[in-house]
Amino acid sequence: LTGRSPLPGQKITDFCPELPKQADEFLARSIARDPNERYSSARQFRDALMLLYRQIKETEEQRAASGKTATAPAAKTGLSGRFRAFFRRLLGRG
Repeated sequence: LTGRSPLPGQKITDFCPELPKQADEFLARSIARDPNERYSSARQFRDALMLLYRQIKETEEQRAASGKTATAPAAKTGLSGRFRAFFRRLLGRG
């Protein structure tokens, strides 16, 4: 999603500060080494991912409505657009 590989200990919000902090929690839980710490089902994973997507979309809409734009490079390239493309691929619609 960021176009770069993180160093150990880095979080996605280090690369994309416009993302909500919940993105770090979502990714940490998604790729946890201990299976008991991961999402217990595909439905639970999907629900958490959709919630994160809605939070990102709302944040971008609020920034656009207020005339503010994020200064991070990812925001300029359309982070929500990349998430939408990711969802289309995930759901087999593109």
